[in-house]
Amino acid sequence: MKERIQSGAMIHRGRRLCYRYTAGKDLLDDWVIAQFWNALDQGTGRRRARVYVSVEALELDLAALIARYLHDGYEMVSPSATTSGAGVDRLATPSPQPSIGGT
Repeated sequence: MKERIQSGAMIHRGRRLCYRYTAGKDLLDDWVIAQFWNALDQGTGRRRARVYVSVEALELDLAALIARYLHDGYEMVSPSATTSGAGVDRLATPSPQPSIGGT
């Protein structure tokens, strides 16, 4: 059984917002999605954790969360690009190609 299913990050260039998530099992062996969001120019933000009764329910909700954020204008980026100062500078200017995987 996998402990961690997926981690990801999305940014909204126009609003300068960042949304990160990690989905998997926590220390109590519960299936959870941990969500974090903040402005790109701020180090602190908000967080929330949702607990699920099954991995199927988690995967269904995770797919809906990702679809909603992409529909709202967010783009997928490398999670490490959202946690470093250099990444914030790089994210502030649009690139000709989407930056998936941090390269």
